Parts: sequence; C-alpha cells; structure tokens
Amino acid sequence: MKYNKKKLYLIIPIVLFLGLLAIFIKDIIQMLPLIKNADEESVRAALSTLGPKGAIVIGCIVAVQLLIVFMPCEFMEIMSGVAYGPWWGTLICLTGVIVGASLIYALINVFNVKLEVLFAKSKSYETISKLSRSTKSIGKLLLILFFLPAIPLGVICYFGSTTNLKYHWYILITAIGALPSIVIDTVLGHVFVAAIGKYFWWILIAVVLFAVIAMWLVKLYTTKKMNIALYGTKNPTVDMVLDNHKPSSPKVTHIWFLTRVARHLKRKYNVKVNNEETKNLKDPFIVLSPHGCWADFLLTFLAIKPYKTHIMMNAYYLYNKKTQGILLDTGVIPKKMFANDLKSIKDCMAVVKNGESILMMPEARLSIDGANQPFAHGLGKLIKKLNIPVITIESHGAYLSMAKWVETKRKGAIEITTHLTLTPEKIQELSADEIDDICAKALAFNDFEWVKDSPYVFKGKNMLEGAENLIYKCPKCGHEYTLIADKNTITCTHCGLQVSMNGKYQFINPYGNIHNLQDWYKYQRVEAQKVYDSGNFKLETEVVLKTYDDYGKGIVPVGEGKCVLDKDGLRYDGTFKGEEHHLAIPAHAMQALPFGCGEDFETYWDNIFYYFVPKENKAQCVQWGIYSDIMIQNAKKDE
Repeated sequence: MKYNKKKLYLIIPIVLFLGLLAIFIKDIIQMLPLIKNADEESVRAALSTLGPKGAIVIGCIVAVQLLIVFMPCEFMEIMSGVAYGPWWGTLICLTGVIVGASLIYALINVFNVKLEVLFAKSKSYETISKLSRSTKSIGKLLLILFFLPAIPLGVICYFGSTTNLKYHWYILITAIGALPSIVIDTVLGHVFVAAIGKYFWWILIAVVLFAVIAMWLVKLYTTKKMNIALYGTKNPTVDMVLDNHKPSSPKVTHIWFLTRVARHLKRKYNVKVNNEETKNLKDPFIVLSPHGCWADFLLTFLAIKPYKTHIMMNAYYLYNKKTQGILLDTGVIPKKMFANDLKSIKDCMAVVKNGESILMMPEARLSIDGANQPFAHGLGKLIKKLNIPVITIESHGAYLSMAKWVETKRKGAIEITTHLTLTPEKIQELSADEIDDICAKALAFNDFEWVKDSPYVFKGKNMLEGAENLIYKCPKCGHEYTLIADKNTITCTHCGLQVSMNGKYQFINPYGNIHNLQDWYKYQRVEAQKVYDSGNFKLETEVVLKTYDDYGKGIVPVGEGKCVLDKDGLRYDGTFKGEEHHLAIPAHAMQALPFGCGEDFETYWDNIFYYFVPKENKAQCVQWGIYSDIMIQNAKKDE
C-alpha cells in the first residue's frame, strides 16, 4: 500500500505538469510566426491573446512545480514576464507559489501524508535538516534558504510544512522569500520582449547560456555557504562529508541506469537468473553475494528488486568527487574494508529502520582463484543486530567471465540463484559464529569445478592474457616471474614449459597435477607455505605510497619507501606527505592484505589508507597477497 501511495503522489503532479505545460507550449508555438520577426508592439499584441486562460495555466504550472520538488520554477517565471509584464507576471507566479505551498502544507498537516510518500527527502532536504539543528529561528532559516537558489523552492516548502510554524506565518514567509526571485525573473522576461522580434534566435541562445552559467555560479556560491554552515569551512574534506552523511533512499534514476547496465551484461555474458524462492520477499532484507567478479552487484540487481537496496561498497571509491555524489545518491554505504568502521554499521541500522535493504559482499575482495575467500570480521554480529531476512546468492561462472586478472572479454555463461537462507526467527536462535558458518556455506562456489560438469564452453581471443599477474612461479624449474601468457598459452622463458587452455578452463597438456589456473595458484600457496615454515620467509620491495586525497582527488602519491613482510607483520619505512614515516602492523592485527593483479597491495591502519605500488615488477602483488594470508593464518593459530 505504501508503495502504491508513493507512486500515486509521484504520477499525479507530473501528469498535471506535463498536461499544463503542453497547453502553454501549444499556445506559444501558434504565436511564433507572429513574434519571430515583428516589432515590440506587435510582439506584445500577439502575447496579449494568451489572456486570462494563459495566466491561469502559468499559475497552475508554478503551483504543480512546487509539488514536484526537482522541477525549477525560473523558466515559467521568465515566460510569465514575457507574456504579462513584470507586474501581472509577478502576481500570477506569486499566486501559483501560494497555492502550491498551501497544497503542500495541507498534504502534510491536514491529510497527514508522510514526507517519504511525497518523495521530498532529497539531498537538499537533508542539508536543510542539518542546518535547522544549529538554528533557533525556523522562520529566519526559511527566509535565508529562499535566497539560496540551488535549493528547490518545493523542498523549502516541504521542510517548512513539517516544522511547528503556524500556517499564516508559513505562507507569509514563503511569499516574502519567493518574491525577489519572481520579480527578477519576470522583469528579465519583460526586457526580452523589447528585442525578441528582431533578435529571436540570438536571445534564445543567450537565455540558455545565461541559465547554464547562472545555475553554475549559484551552485558554486550555495555549496560554499552550505559547507561553511555544515562543516565550518567552505572546502570540507571527504572524511567530513562522509562522517556527516546519512544514507538516503537510492535515486530512482540512478538505479534505473544501473539496471539497464545489468541487463546489458546479462545479454553480453549470457546470465541466467533463478529467483523463484525470493522474488516475493518484501523489504527490508540483507542480500549476501559472493565476489567472483567486479560486476557482482550489478548481476545481483537482475535477481532482486534494487530500488530500495543500498550497496555496501569500499570507501576507496568515494574519495573522488567526480563519482562521490553519484555513489551517495545511489544509496551506497561506504565501508573501510578490513578495518573497524562503526559508521558503516550505524548506516546499515538507519537503512533498515527506513524499511530498505542492504547488499553486501562479505568476502570484501574479489576471488583470486575462482573460489570463495574468508569473510571479513563481524558479519554474524551485524546480521543478529539487524535481525531481518537474509538472501544469499548462489553464483557460478562470474569469475570465469570477468576475473580480477582478466584483460579481455570472454563469453560462456553465468548462473545466479537466490535463496532465503535466514529468517528473523532463525537468526534469534543462532550465535554469530553459527550465522557466519551458514552464510559461508551458502555463498561457497568453485567455478573451476562447476565448469567441468556444466554444458558451457567459454570463448575469447585472448583467454589467458593477464594470467602472469596471477601465477608467477614455474612448477617445472621453480623460477619466479619467468611466465608469459599469450592468447590461450602460458610459456616459461627459462625452461620452455608450455601449457595451453581450452574453453573449459582446463589445460590441454597439463604439467603434473596442475590441470588449471586454480591448481597452479594452489601450487604457489603450497610452495609459499614451505618457505614460511623454513623460517626464511621475507618479502621486501621499494614502493610508491598512495592514499586518499583529503579533498576528493582520488588516490594520490604521498611518499616513497620500502615495504617488508615477514612473520612479524607488515612494515613500511619511508616518507608520507613530505615527512619521515614508519608503519608497523603486527601479523595478529591483520585480517587480509587485498591486492590488485599487477597493480598494488593495500591496507588500512590507524584510520589511514595505505596503497602500495611496487616500483619494479608489479606482478609480485599476488605473491604479497599469498604470503600475507599464510602469515595471518599462522598468527591466528599462535594466539
């Protein structure tokens, strides 16, 4: 019922707006031949034929625009000035504002319609709510907001209707606050009439350019003022923004776009979905997905209704202003991976309280060898705290289609099945550890075993390209970093070993017990364990250190030095932002050392993100990942 109500309140104003706008545009189009090349007097005579009907239509459009919070009123105010001059134009638009504001007040205070149903909880509304906590006078705040044109007029009216202001004060403040911008717009429209006949197209182009530049300047000015009010500085750091951000409902437009991308991937990679078990489950719920490839969250959107689903995502991606706003509008919950992050837990609780769902990949890193990884710490405790149904995704083929080391596309098939794994009643009966075990079993996958018995064959021109960033040790001669992957063949440049792979990801001419890439990766782990047990375990390399830019420029270089990994843990000795810096993370304090194939290895410590890029031989990153896993496992045994 709530969903239908929301849909109704969304559709009615939009249909009214489009209908009224169509009537107005139809009348204007009929006049174009009369005003394009006429003098000022003829233009005014033509516009006067709009009469009372046009005035009523413009007033109604302005009123409806307030109900649709994301629609600006400036265009109709300018057109009102064009058609009726500054005095009558101002009166028409002001009447429309008063009618629209009164409708909003009535919906909230007379008919008791919830704000969520009126879809007014936008980013602007959240900003206003934050500002209201630091002011004693709501009336004064409303007046100030009217002079910050980047905030839609409708949002201000929605906010004012939820305060303790009496109607007469509310409508008076709204009228006074809206009047200056209406006067400016109608005067501007009136001025255009004087030259519209002679310079019609030039004026049209000028109006568009003026609107774009004005909106940019207003946004720039308003953003600075808002930042000062919210954060005490006009240029807040990313941490300030994320710490103050509360997850808002995913924007329909953003989710619509992501689902279209997901459907494209479905066709491109032959994705098959079975969601019969969960398709009728109502929000809120938790969706747990394995992490075989980068597109798992998109593939999951094919199996669930994503419009109320928040994606828990590595905070790494939100430290870039170019994508930060888009991700936050998509409902992303930032999480600092393999680090204590209480803010992400609070965000999850807020999302569930709002009746919305959460999608997370508890392995917190991409699969390395086509099978699942250990979970990040604390999943069972979080599930018990939230106590809502848990959906798990059974996925096969994603790794073979888009593995982390893959550089070219290949097509076979991806199978996705959803299961209702835990209900609130079952969660209450289980311990956090038992929940972890159940979820781990539900998410377990092994794509190399699955493809053997499946009917699918994977095809691509360069199936093994990039594999040298996953496998680094030759099983025949034992030399490291002598392997070259080309098309469907791997060759050792030292001893000449050569193996080729077929469409089932199996080697046609296997060496010993190594029948596929997973076997090869396991061989490397066994060899690494031998080195660890021998007591000669030590990795070291010169690195460039990167970290988050405080002001949203992404990951930037901040120093250089040497990294060392041994039984004691991970160390870095070098520079950090121009100063000498020493990092030492004990083995028992680490959960994992995520890495990018041929790119980097990374970790959080003391709320700092360390992104290490080897200066030479970036293929060694996988070796750091293997040895760190062995080190961490042995450290846990010794505790």
